[in-house]
Amino acid sequence: MRKSEKDWTKWVTHYSSGITPACLLWAFGSAVLAAELDPSKLPPAAQLTVDFEKDVKPIFEKTCFRCHGPERPKSRFRLDNRESALKGGDNGVDIVPGDSAQSPLVYYVARVAEDIEMPPPGKGEPLTPVQVGLLRAWIDQGALMPEKIVSGKDPANHWAFKAPVKPELPKGGKRKAENGNAIDAFVLARLEKEKLKPSSEADKIILLRRYNRCEVASGGVLVRAI
Repeated sequence: MRKSEKDWTKWVTHYSSGITPACLLWAFGSAVLAAELDPSKLPPAAQLTVDFEKDVKPIFEKTCFRCHGPERPKSRFRLDNRESALKGGDNGVDIVPGDSAQSPLVYYVARVAEDIEMPPPGKGEPLTPVQVGLLRAWIDQGALMPEKIVSGKDPANHWAFKAPVKPELPKGGKRKAENGNAIDAFVLARLEKEKLKPSSEADKIILLRRYNRCEVASGGVLVRAI
């Protein structure tokens, strides 16, 4: 082997030792995509000042957050906060603030990038040219967005993650249950709202029958209404 060939072999061995197949695949895919970016295939950017909350957020919520929200984002690409959106995912940077023509995200949603269409077929309706134009204008104008997008679909907004708050008893209901159960106050208030009268209280014999039926229906496990 000639010296030049030995030097080349050492260089490849040294610089590729820390490169994983995933890195090579990402680099190859990014290079191919960069070569295929053709702005002439894109709808023109909207000629207006874009408001993120009014123009962009509804598009994200309807077509993007399902796969690129906070819960198990595909390709590790999230659009629900600014840091993640600008950082990109497994495919590299998808949004280039100030240059929509060089932002892969625009090509994905316009469905002009080969093998990458967003949302994927069968996963949602394609964006219209008007919507793509709004995204282009938003990116061209700096891709301004909040640090974190507050959305009704954010799992953090689920009631299970919020501290319980004791509700106030409704003032409606002209008759108070003898056992003083707070639930009855809500039932009576709703009955009053619907202009209905509550049924008379069952006697002890009927209550005993209901008690026995509950015990049988539960497979012998004692069930009592408090």
